[in-house]
Amino acid sequence: MEWIVILLTGLLSGATPTGFIVESVVESNLRSRLAGVDTLAVRIDNTPSHQLLRGKVDRVRLASRGVYLTPDLRLDTLELETDPLNVDLQQLRQGGSNWRDALRQPLQGAVRLVLTEADLKQALQSPALRDRLQSIVTNLARNLPSTTPQQYQLSDLNLEFLGDNRLRLQLQARSFDTTGEDSAELTLDITGQLIVEEGRRIQFSEATILLNDNPLPPMFANIALSTLNSRLDLDSLTQQGITARLLQLDIDDERLSIAAFVRVE
Repeated sequence: MEWIVILLTGLLSGATPTGFIVESVVESNLRSRLAGVDTLAVRIDNTPSHQLLRGKVDRVRLASRGVYLTPDLRLDTLELETDPLNVDLQQLRQGGSNWRDALRQPLQGAVRLVLTEADLKQALQSPALRDRLQSIVTNLARNLPSTTPQQYQLSDLNLEFLGDNRLRLQLQARSFDTTGEDSAELTLDITGQLIVEEGRRIQFSEATILLNDNPLPPMFANIALSTLNSRLDLDSLTQQGITARLLQLDIDDERLSIAAFVRVE
């Protein structure tokens, strides 16, 4: 949702009596908030133009390439098109932790993202994302067959696009016994097809799971898949007042493309 905050604050900064420089101001604000961007274009539709001063916009369209949301997270393509916006500019100007309080009506629109395999591999090496993935590794490890209690620390992570919406995810972790001694290395290899269910969930389908190059027993494989799939359920966003629906998901041997509808209450 950071992009929406940037757009709204950009619109606020560009709300001049003439409205002629709004698009250039928004572009400038976006560039200043990003770690980097190759190309960026913003189009703001307003009729009449003076309604922007009251916080109303008919439509915002954004097209960008080579967008670094952070130094480690690059989007090959980001495109956004909103429905009409209606914002309390005074409340937005005051700031605050919950910018959604400034919305006079739900904010909704369509977004299209494209990430290359290289983009995702780079993102997977970032400390912030690795910290989040560590919790997944911990949950998976609890359900792996083992004769003694073990703790696992993520040591390496790799991703490969296989085309036809298929990918391969390989996790490597060091295991430690109850005394804290380094006991062994574990490799979990997951290959499967990503499918979209009811626009709300991304699920691994027809997955093959190998543990140290050996097939994982079906019972443990099902638990591992359930753990992964639960992290890809967009309904988890509803508690934050956000509704997201996937309209399209495509993976070829180089890129992951996603089209989605997002609504913020």
